[in-house]
Amino acid sequence: MAGKLDFDTKLIDPCLNSATITATLQTNPTDYAYTGATPLASFSLNPFTISPSFCVPTYSCTIIVGTPDICSITGTSTASFSATTGKYQLSTTDIVTYVPGVYTFKITATVGSKTNFITFDLKLVDPCSTATITLKTSPFADESKVLGAAETT
Repeated sequence: MAGKLDFDTKLIDPCLNSATITATLQTNPTDYAYTGATPLASFSLNPFTISPSFCVPTYSCTIIVGTPDICSITGTSTASFSATTGKYQLSTTDIVTYVPGVYTFKITATVGSKTNFITFDLKLVDPCSTATITLKTSPFADESKVLGAAETT
């Protein structure tokens, strides 16, 4: 048949293999002193620069320094990490399980087959290390009591 041209078109998602992911400057969260939910330990990710810009990253969290893993915790203590925003929050008063110290997080952005990462440090501070106890010179007050005295109303 003259004048007919057959062809196939293959559409390739540019996010699969050719996206670029550039890490951005991050700020460490404020030190956390086991205050429970008020305030939470919180980290908000400055988004990675991704090209093409319509490619949507997925974020993952790992702990590279510090134990136990506090990327995700459920129970009395809670920690949550968002795979869509990279936001992290921690609420705990459990100083025994989640020991004081610096925890280094690695947040990885993935678009198709490409990845890049940032790190940040969260410091859990022992609130008891600066506690002071002040005692009176004598814990006993000077008082006089008369035994057997009549009760008055």
